[in-house]
Amino acid sequence: MKISYSGLDIEATSIGGTETCIEVPAWNLMFDVGRSPQRGDSSVVRDHVFITHGHMDHIGGIIQHCSLRNFKNQRMSPPTYYIPSEYMQDVVGLFSTWRRITRDLLPCTLVEVSPGQEIQLSNTQSVRAFRSVHTLPTLGYCLMLKKTKLLPEYLGLSSQEIITLKKSGVQISSTGWVPEFCFTGDTVPDVIAKEPLVREARILAMEVTFLDEQVSVENARRHGHVHMDEFLTYADTLKNEHILMTHFSQRYSNDQIVSLCSRKLSGSSIEGRARPLVVQA
Repeated sequence: MKISYSGLDIEATSIGGTETCIEVPAWNLMFDVGRSPQRGDSSVVRDHVFITHGHMDHIGGIIQHCSLRNFKNQRMSPPTYYIPSEYMQDVVGLFSTWRRITRDLLPCTLVEVSPGQEIQLSNTQSVRAFRSVHTLPTLGYCLMLKKTKLLPEYLGLSSQEIITLKKSGVQISSTGWVPEFCFTGDTVPDVIAKEPLVREARILAMEVTFLDEQVSVENARRHGHVHMDEFLTYADTLKNEHILMTHFSQRYSNDQIVSLCSRKLSGSSIEGRARPLVVQA
């Protein structure tokens, strides 16, 4: 599914237990590669792939992604995979095994990532890793934009007044990093309270796997996932302009997802800002 958020396009697929791949084309990156891409699939062209954790529906397509980029007709540069530190040794081994099986070099760069680490992609773009809370060690990631903002005391001035102050040497602005897009990966809702980036990013992509009484809040937590009922207890703390709910359980049909989300969000402080990612057949 392709979604546009006032200046940022997202191409996303996420079905609990089957596949997750969240692409940000403008940044030439994606989060997770839980499926085997096909030639012509947009995910093949993403140079940077950030892996959240080791479950198959989040990392299962990594070898084929690399192989397709190296296919003789693709003519693409080797990709870079960012791997949580707990999995680095095993992923290195995985590539070594497949290189022996396929007699293929599978050229790529593997970068080990830890919570709090910041990966600089350009002078104005970086990706910050943080710890999510799941049944396996998991990282969430936040796209950070370097922006220059007018200082509050000068916000009401005209353009000419600002130009005059600037020419006279007055410091009228400040430069800093702001959170643009946050992807939590699989998690329980505790990450909302623990990680400011989750609450403050302009756009949040958050897993909300379970939606109704078919699975209790307690069971959702036991499996390291978010239940809509518990998610909504954090709604008042979320400052995001847009919230994309992902990773719905396969027990729900498209119609059920849309209906349940509409009913549960009705009257909440995030109604109108949150929407479900519906991609199931």
